[in-house]
Amino acid sequence: MQTKWSARHNLLRVGIGKAFLLLLALIVFAFPAGATQKDKPAKGPQPVGAVNSGNGGVYEKGKCGIILKYINFTQDQLYDGNDELDFIRPQQGQKPGKKCYERTTEKYLLTLRAGISENLDARLIIPYLGKETKRQSFNNDFTDSNSGIGDIKLISRYRIWSQKKKDPFNLAFGLGVKMPTGKTDEEDDSGVRLPAYLQAGSGSWDPIFELGAHKIIGRHWISTYFRYKMATKGELGDRDFEKPDIFKYNVAYAYALSNLFDLELELNGEVKGKAELDGKKNDNSGGQIIYLTPGIHFKFYKGMHCDVGMPIPVYRDLNGPQLSEDYRIITKLAIKF
Repeated sequence: MQTKWSARHNLLRVGIGKAFLLLLALIVFAFPAGATQKDKPAKGPQPVGAVNSGNGGVYEKGKCGIILKYINFTQDQLYDGNDELDFIRPQQGQKPGKKCYERTTEKYLLTLRAGISENLDARLIIPYLGKETKRQSFNNDFTDSNSGIGDIKLISRYRIWSQKKKDPFNLAFGLGVKMPTGKTDEEDDSGVRLPAYLQAGSGSWDPIFELGAHKIIGRHWISTYFRYKMATKGELGDRDFEKPDIFKYNVAYAYALSNLFDLELELNGEVKGKAELDGKKNDNSGGQIIYLTPGIHFKFYKGMHCDVGMPIPVYRDLNGPQLSEDYRIITKLAIKF
């Protein structure tokens, strides 16, 4: 029988090799550029980074930022592994009596960020969630929805390494926590508790670990970013519930077309463990998805930009039949002052 620790070990093992290789490649690539550069400010347009992943930047002491992000996607196709499945309506007497065939998610994320010291900053991420599910029984259709404040995250990032030169390289490590601020016991109009997907929170305190790095070379931006959120025991109404552990790994490239526009391309990987209800794992949860994200940045002036990206799944390895999306839409407005 697989223990919780061994499951988490396997989850990390899937992505840790990729994470190490991506970070090593970026560091090796950064050394030659950093060895020959002079202490002169960069001239010409510079890119501002990635829309669907983080980087190795840390805010300077006294600097503050407000970041607004919107994410929207609809999951309406069943997959088992990477294979598409046809949705089959439940038969009379079949359990469970209702099956979900479509889920829509909207996320509004407000991030408040501030530089605390020369090498340390902190950010508070406040999510507002809007979710909807469509389900069918053998003779009826059901639509349920819920919205509200989700689980707030507090993350601090420490700068490990920084080249404050013409073509800077930055490496930073972060620690944080997801707090149980979202509700977990919302009910529908008939008094039945909504499924876990529709709840705004998980009821758990979850530690977060992150590592990010980026290199700027003239008009070019290259970055890698990794995040691991370890789920702890929470709640779903009056029942014990544990969301999946999540490991994310990313690599991004951006090019500054001008002082007003950047183009970017990202590879975003996400590995999830299995959810657990009352000590029993859901075998039809978790797996791995890899997205390819083209995007564009609109730079209004120094310290303010708006980004738009479209993550498109190019690979799936889902555990059992699950709904997945064809694409996502992500927009971000960042203001630093």
